[in-house]
Amino acid sequence: MKGGVRRFASVAGVVLLHAAVQMLLVIGDPSPGATLWFVLAAIASVVALVLAVWAVARLVGGRAVAGGVGLGRVVVVGVLAVAASLLSPLALPVVLVLGTPWLVGARPSGRAVLLLVGGLVLAALSWVIAMVLGFFVGGLVAAFLTWVWFGAVAALLLRGFARLR
Repeated sequence: MKGGVRRFASVAGVVLLHAAVQMLLVIGDPSPGATLWFVLAAIASVVALVLAVWAVARLVGGRAVAGGVGLGRVVVVGVLAVAASLLSPLALPVVLVLGTPWLVGARPSGRAVLLLVGGLVLAALSWVIAMVLGFFVGGLVAAFLTWVWFGAVAALLLRGFARLR
């Protein structure tokens, strides 16, 4: 396999594996609460998400980005996104999109601004897709497809910004 095809297959594998993990965590339709199962599932979900974002960022960025993308940066963007979501759920995707250039060390440019605008449009579209999947498909299949979509969008944005290094 050529390098680009191998990288695409690796990214797709990470996205699909992460979507499968997230899907398995909602088996039994857990309700938010202080139960041990819910707390463990929430922790597992966050750990899986951080590791998937880190792996995809390193894969799509190539050698130039791989050295600069540490788990610390992924955690900082994640914590900021969760903190912003406490103010408004709509702030979560905005913070994630705005944190993506810093995550991969992209240089400011006109193209970066266009990618940010496109990323915000994709974030809004992602909310709609998640709602449609939840309403019309439902269950484990909807959970899996939603995470596949989120993973594909994240990989696309990470790749776009990584090319601005």
